Amino acid sequence: MANARRVPRNHATSTPAAPQATDGGVAPVLDKRLEPYADFALAIGSAFFPSYMLHDAMYDARAHRYRDAYIRPGRFGMYVDAQLGLRHAKSVAGNRAPVPARAGRPAARPLSPGAAYVAEQSKLGAAIMRRMRNDQPGGTMGDTDPVDPGPSRLKPPKELVAYDWVIAHTGTNWVKHIILEFPTREDTFLKLGLDGPGAYSIRMRVFFTGNRYAERIVTFTVTEKLLVGMGDSFASGEGNPDRWAELSDVGKLLASRKLTTLRQVIDRTVPTDREADWIEKEAHRSLSSAQALAASMLQSVYGETWKPAGGPRQAHFDFTPVTWVSFARSGAEIIEGLLLPQKGVTDYIGAGQVEECKRTLKYGQTIDALHISIGGNDAGFAGTLADLTQGQSFWALVVGPAAPNLRAERLRALNQALGVGLPPGQEGTIGASYNVLKAAVDDLNQTVPISNVLVTGYPEDIFFVRGPDGNLKFSACGIFETQSGLLSIDQQDGKIIQEAGQNLNSLIKRKCNEFGWTFVPTAPDFAGKGYCEGSMWIDADESCRIQADQRGTMHPSIEGHHAVAKRIHAAMLKEGV
Repeated sequence: MANARRVPRNHATSTPAAPQATDGGVAPVLDKRLEPYADFALAIGSAFFPSYMLHDAMYDARAHRYRDAYIRPGRFGMYVDAQLGLRHAKSVAGNRAPVPARAGRPAARPLSPGAAYVAEQSKLGAAIMRRMRNDQPGGTMGDTDPVDPGPSRLKPPKELVAYDWVIAHTGTNWVKHIILEFPTREDTFLKLGLDGPGAYSIRMRVFFTGNRYAERIVTFTVTEKLLVGMGDSFASGEGNPDRWAELSDVGKLLASRKLTTLRQVIDRTVPTDREADWIEKEAHRSLSSAQALAASMLQSVYGETWKPAGGPRQAHFDFTPVTWVSFARSGAEIIEGLLLPQKGVTDYIGAGQVEECKRTLKYGQTIDALHISIGGNDAGFAGTLADLTQGQSFWALVVGPAAPNLRAERLRALNQALGVGLPPGQEGTIGASYNVLKAAVDDLNQTVPISNVLVTGYPEDIFFVRGPDGNLKFSACGIFETQSGLLSIDQQDGKIIQEAGQNLNSLIKRKCNEFGWTFVPTAPDFAGKGYCEGSMWIDADESCRIQADQRGTMHPSIEGHHAVAKRIHAAMLKEGV
């Protein structure tokens, strides 16, 4: 193909005609035997993945705001990789030996950066992240790193003389025509900018000596989604930073189970060589929250025209790049948190989360789904050892028989907040606050249209585990079971807490029905897997090892967040998000 030429990758030309005659005057011949070489993988670039490595691209931590380049709609990059065709051709030829791995890299499919880090910290965490990744539509990222030009990538055979790509935006004049003559390993990977959302087609031709070529035509659509999160520590991801802290030697000593209560009394934090990474440190907001993981599950940005495992070749792909924006903060309540600034150090911008959302989304977007988790702190379910020892939360009702009056007083206050035992037509304080929240969301809808509102419930069986006989049994441990009995929780206390959780969920569900919002239950995933069971919750010592403080105590683990994420993801699909 002597007339092939190398065109700059960012250069657009008019739509090319059919294959032209070569210098010898003979038109190229379509050779079906070469079809495997015309397979390729394609991906739509997205700045949202659950990885601490992307924090800076998404968020300006010093200014406490999302970067304009991240939240601005309609800007997409596309990556096309012809390595898939080279691997397919090699497979057809009968050589099924695995592609050699680059030095220092495993031959197996690599985890994402976030998952790879979790693997270093916890085998359980790695398994959950792999499962989360496999649950995502759109396939996996293939056997090798698509941007790695090293020996892990196959070199095109010398008989392959050119790749000819045409990418066109359907219904517009936008088209990119790229010809790569005598391609190298690097030339099998193509990167370019798209024209925005919409329908596209790709025509890929691969030319060989002897005036032969093969081609594949694929269509795809790009539909971007904007998902927004608000709420409390269950929404922010408390207990699950995107990268764990690295404790100093002294910190490791203080993280010992023997010093759980002592370190709480002395200080909330332990010394570190490197602090935990959060997308917003002041809010303890991470991309490992259930809301963020559900957004990642909805995102579909990758496809392959051929699957080594078999099945028909794909000729069309629907890609859904997601922009995920969370304003959740640990400690938030409905009024002081969502609607008004939070008290104390957690108020770092002087605005509530609804107002912060208004300030951030300024490009005329529509919120495809607004995710909310709120009400737990309004009921006093702070759940940390600090609240327990300082008597600031609902857990202080279990101070034991030494203070029966305080116990009864706090139980009355809780029922008042939940509206339990009130005359018909009267609202408790949480129900009344939800009414105010509804008005604030309606007002936000006037500025930034909202298609769906989804509100998650809370776990209920916090101190009950399922025994070998299948029955639920009360279980308290760790910080909730002391020798003195002063801070211990007994079965009666556990039952009160369970009933309070049930009442809170009933209230939230009722409000969602009134408002036309979607209630997402989470209690079934935690049933029989209470705090002492160990898989769904983070205990005080684990929180200290993970984030160098105990604020993550009594918050869902990565497995707990993943279970909730699957519920949220299913609800979004059901609502047509």
